[in-house]
Amino acid sequence: MLSAPTPPWQVGPWDLRSDLDKVRGQWTPVAEVLRDPALYALRVPSMSAWSCGEQAGHILLAARAMAATIIDSLSDPERDRDGEQASFAGSVLTSGTFTRGRGQAPRHLDPGGRGRDDDLELFPTVIDAWEAIDAREDEVRGCASRGHHFAFGYLTGSEWVRLCAIHTAHHLAIVRDIREA
Repeated sequence: MLSAPTPPWQVGPWDLRSDLDKVRGQWTPVAEVLRDPALYALRVPSMSAWSCGEQAGHILLAARAMAATIIDSLSDPERDRDGEQASFAGSVLTSGTFTRGRGQAPRHLDPGGRGRDDDLELFPTVIDAWEAIDAREDEVRGCASRGHHFAFGYLTGSEWVRLCAIHTAHHLAIVRDIREA
């Protein structure tokens, strides 16, 4: 466990318990964006095509999809256990970061067309899904099953948790930078 918590836009050493705690701690800044209509609408096009609200909406859509993949993997502990990661996945998971502007969200994770009410409605569902994963920490840790990520290849449940923490931190850093601009 980390001796001091890192800000929600940074991810510390790789440890499932720490990563689950990080994911849980990241919901507070997401909720702040959702609660504040002005912050939700705040946009700085030179930093991101998405507003703070769209960043938050994307975080929720991605976190819901990642949680579903983890839960699905737990239901079939042998599925794709030999599936391989993309060559760069290990370095991203180890470093806890990825570069801005490199990737594009798949269409089903694009927040365009969603509104604040949609995201406020989705928020408790995402929280519940991640609380269910947290309660199954030992199963996640021991499960060899892998779920497929469009860019990172096949990831174990622990790797998906890590990716969620990294991905959320990445988008919260963009929200932070938009707020500061």
